[in-house]
Amino acid sequence: MPGTPESWTVAGLAVSLIGAAAVALGFWMFLGAGPLNYDGAYALLWGSQIADGHRPEVQVALAPTPKPLLIAFGVVLDRLGVGHRSAAVLLLISVGSLGWLAAAAGAVAWQLAGWWAALLSAAIIVTREPVVSWALRGYSEVLFCALLLSVLALELRRCRAGLAGLMLLSIAGLLRPEAWLLSIAYLAWCWPALGSRSRVAGVVLASGSPLLWVTFDVIASGVPWWSLTGTRQSAQALARPTGLQALVLVAPRRIGEILREPVLVAAVAGIAVLVVRRGRNARVMVSAICAVSVGFSLLALTGLPVIARYLLPVASLLAVVAAVGVVRSLDHRGPLALRLAGYVLAGWMAVATPGQIHRLTATSAVLETQRQIVGELHGLADTGRLTWSCRPLSLPNRRAVPSIAWWTRSSPFALRTDAHDPSSNGTVLIASRTARRLYALDRRDSVTSRAGAPQGFTIRSSGRFWAVADRC
Repeated sequence: MPGTPESWTVAGLAVSLIGAAAVALGFWMFLGAGPLNYDGAYALLWGSQIADGHRPEVQVALAPTPKPLLIAFGVVLDRLGVGHRSAAVLLLISVGSLGWLAAAAGAVAWQLAGWWAALLSAAIIVTREPVVSWALRGYSEVLFCALLLSVLALELRRCRAGLAGLMLLSIAGLLRPEAWLLSIAYLAWCWPALGSRSRVAGVVLASGSPLLWVTFDVIASGVPWWSLTGTRQSAQALARPTGLQALVLVAPRRIGEILREPVLVAAVAGIAVLVVRRGRNARVMVSAICAVSVGFSLLALTGLPVIARYLLPVASLLAVVAAVGVVRSLDHRGPLALRLAGYVLAGWMAVATPGQIHRLTATSAVLETQRQIVGELHGLADTGRLTWSCRPLSLPNRRAVPSIAWWTRSSPFALRTDAHDPSSNGTVLIASRTARRLYALDRRDSVTSRAGAPQGFTIRSSGRFWAVADRC
């Protein structure tokens, strides 16, 4: 088999980085990116508010969980004068994270079963339509997952990798709180191999992310646990699944939606292979799957929502073990029955690949339409059609709130979320069914279905997707 874990060199790292960049560039060129998701738009809005010396307005109804790392990006980009191109920068980071995730998954699989497993695991990652869609829309969970798998690759390479892994987990902890628990567990694991200074540094790294997150919550809202309570409130308002029942009934379905049936079956075979092998790397891999699953489960039990994006780390680890399962079962030294099962799994995955390609093509078409929708709305903001002399301004739903507030450097509290709100003097109307369907926060969020401008309003501008009316 070409390549073994022992043959890891700087050249191997260079190949991984080049491959990651190629994956990112390929998706950017052939599928396109964006528009930036709701969470990212709020991060840029809050970052611009901080850069202007104001407190970030995180207590807006249905605001996403504030992620300190993304908000820090927003502050830096605003100070650099990037302007509205900040969204493109976040999207570029996200698409690059998809390549990084594929490379990290390949590095993990390489340690377990060699080059063919590495290539197969990376291929599985970059052909999962939900994963690609999240990356192209700028969701931070892709970067978070890439960081976690990089830690695992380090640990498989060198037992108790120590501060390098803790540093990556500390960065991940500014995106998702599961990393706090993983940092504690990993510090405990590495503790015997650390010197006194390294132990102090490890404690600082493991505690840094939660302390920074709590500090941000206090400054932004006055409540140390605002991110938890705010996320709970949004989950309840949108009736998102939470708790033990969601873990048992919803989480497996969401993982299945990400990976699809052939990969799930191969993942079961891969776990069986790891359990039978009982080597160090096999134990580390199984432990990683358990740790990530437990970390997510504990958060879900506190009332946080069980949605597919948050299960990406579990799904990615299962994609790796699926690749390991297929490659190990095809080993010529194994029993004939096992090899036959491997051929069946490989064939099933190959047959299912065109379906994944079709899903990716459909996603590309949706992204193109959404870019046009957001581009037209952005154009209205840039040309001054969303006049602030007619305050308050109403919008048809909450999806547009962070973007318009960011584009116009104004407060999201100044925006209504009913285009026919009688207290408004200006309103943005959805002018097409396509925009109504493709530009909404959630199907449970209010979307004004009435056509035309409210009584007494005059339409000042009308396009393919949007219309602006006022009574000023």
